[in-house]
Amino acid sequence: MNYIVALFAEALIAEIVLILLKKKKAAIVLGGLVIFYSFIHSLIFHGSLPHDYIVYFFNNLFESITGITASYFVVIFFFGILSIIAGAAVGWLSYKFTEAYQKKIENSIETILISE
Repeated sequence: MNYIVALFAEALIAEIVLILLKKKKAAIVLGGLVIFYSFIHSLIFHGSLPHDYIVYFFNNLFESITGITASYFVVIFFFGILSIIAGAAVGWLSYKFTEAYQKKIENSIETILISE
């Protein structure tokens, strides 16, 4: 049940961003930042206090990626920035895909209307 609530919360946050911002491109890119919410959610709800499993997981992941042993706050900052960049990229790619698909549909409709 917790996973359902978490997914619903992410979708709700994305929808609020999309509704509040009228500019399509900015809204979709910001909506993609919901990925950052997933990162924050894992820290808050899975325990972000030192010596918890999630801290161990992020520290080991950071060390295996970079080869550097760093403090907890550096690790959290690294993955926070990484999730923001990934979220913005997903949002931007979603916008570009939707824009291209919308043009394709409009062209198809025009072709059908002209041929009749």
